Amino acid sequence: MTTSIDVADEFLRLASAEGRRLNAISLIKLCVIPNGWSLARTGEPLFGEPIEAWAYGPNVPQLYHALAHWGTRPIERGASGPSRIDRSRAELVKAVHASYGNLPQSALQGLTNRAGTPWAITREDADGPREIPSALTRAHYLALAAERSKKAA
Repeated sequence: MTTSIDVADEFLRLASAEGRRLNAISLIKLCVIPNGWSLARTGEPLFGEPIEAWAYGPNVPQLYHALAHWGTRPIERGASGPSRIDRSRAELVKAVHASYGNLPQSALQGLTNRAGTPWAITREDADGPREIPSALTRAHYLALAAERSKKAA
């Protein structure tokens, strides 16, 4: 199964091809976003690990611990080898990168941390990290897709 680290490597590969580097917080947010779109499109998560509602936003614990030593510095390594995700997942990551990849960390946090997001709803009653329900994330991204369809019409 695809892991959040596999997805993060794909984002690092795309950013590196553009001559850019990502910091850990941006990379985590970029991994959270396509997971939501995957749930909306297919009913399945993009990767196997849970996403939790932490104090400062949605987080993937396994990915966070793998990246924590970078702190707020840009990650100075590229992807850790050839892509380990299938074509459909890679295409979704590429589409999310095209839409969100150039946004600064603050904008990505604004998207994932604002009122009404799965993170905000899950954090309402939590006094510590708590898993964000996939059904809640799916509903949120289905609503975003419906909004986009309305605007395009």
